[in-house]
Amino acid sequence: MRRTALLALLLVAPVAHAQSAGPGVSASVRVTTTQDSETELWTYTYEVSSAETSARSIDFFRIDTLSRGALRNVQTPSGWEFSVNPTQGSVAWSTDAEGVEIEPGRSLGGFSFDSTQAPGANRFSVSGHEPAAAELYFSGATMSPSTPCAHGSDPDGDTACSPADNCPNAANPDQQDQGGVATPADPEGQTPDGIGDACQCGDTDGDGRVSEADAATLRACLDGGPPCNGAFALLPGGLKKCDVGGPDDCEASDVATLRRAIAGSGEPVRNACIAFRGALR
Repeated sequence: MRRTALLALLLVAPVAHAQSAGPGVSASVRVTTTQDSETELWTYTYEVSSAETSARSIDFFRIDTLSRGALRNVQTPSGWEFSVNPTQGSVAWSTDAEGVEIEPGRSLGGFSFDSTQAPGANRFSVSGHEPAAAELYFSGATMSPSTPCAHGSDPDGDTACSPADNCPNAANPDQQDQGGVATPADPEGQTPDGIGDACQCGDTDGDGRVSEADAATLRACLDGGPPCNGAFALLPGGLKKCDVGGPDDCEASDVATLRRAIAGSGEPVRNACIAFRGALR
């Protein structure tokens, strides 16, 4: 039988973690995809590399396939076990009692499964923990750049195909998502929300999250103070991300909208900015 092979090296920028203010867990993932010409099933094989800068060893790895189709023939490295959630279309691996964690600077392969889904952009996450310490999370995306998107499904040209692309109108091939909009329970906005950093409306300071710091940065720049110092184009997060509900211009009403949303006393931040929706309404 003939099999067609595709190879992609997938690197993801440093970490967004949900439960710790300290250093995070950072990883890269390499995926090899092959298709069986008789069964038409795709086999996905993953190698997970823990960055040398990671604060913890990795003991958990999950792929969200975005497909509701059956995941078959799941394989796991020695000392790891797996679970499948067919409703969410995800498969997760974790170390068992005898398992070897992926230490910083090291890699581990042997994670694989069969699926009817053709290669494209998929979400992945890894995590690591230590006894009596908060678990650290990392979230990113895997892609197969050698597999082209269907016509019209990649408007920003970053090889992340819609609808999986977390910024459909802003090129972000790494699909980095360092957080979301802050809430009273998460005042720094550290929980990833599925919207990429490149198009996170309200992120005026450019850290991938939306918090009081962003409202303060926008207010200071509107007043001519630092970091813009009268040159509004120097807004750290860029002019395409500061509109959260009004006209395209960045204005005082956006500051008020941000602060009400963060406090939980107003409408949520809208994905109204140019970075998210594109140049046209």
